[in-house]
Amino acid sequence: MSFSSTLGADEQHHFFAGLAYHHFNKPTNSFYRNINHLPKWVLSGGLKLNLDLYSYITFHGDYTRQWPYEELIGGAMYSRKIGDEDVPTYTIHGGMYLRYNDAVIPVVKMDYYPFSLAFSYDINVSQLATASSSRGGVEVSLSYIAYVNKDNSTKEALKCPKF
Repeated sequence: MSFSSTLGADEQHHFFAGLAYHHFNKPTNSFYRNINHLPKWVLSGGLKLNLDLYSYITFHGDYTRQWPYEELIGGAMYSRKIGDEDVPTYTIHGGMYLRYNDAVIPVVKMDYYPFSLAFSYDINVSQLATASSSRGGVEVSLSYIAYVNKDNSTKEALKCPKF
């Protein structure tokens, strides 16, 4: 379940909040034997503030709890559009996230419609930093955003946040 809306006199800023519940039907399929899929809750929120026609900052946070484990992650990304302000040729993003008591995560991302390519690296800052020499893991993601029916007159009626 999520909620997204705008803020400001010209509705130039956006915010979103969401809540998710996983393993509602308590699945038993697994790669492991005797696994018990415990319920998992995820609470998300964010705020996108436009700085001018071509740049914006997005703050984002997630809290996840799957008893007895929990995770809190949050951070921000600065984004700059290159090209037309409404449909830019490229959008370049850079930012930093923190996974509480675990890792610092620098991120760079480039959007080239309809694709997004991102690189991040988890820098271990927890008690495991000694054993791992503060090395973390590289993550690469490639996203494709498809619009099924471009001629649908209601496509502008529901605007979902893009990450």
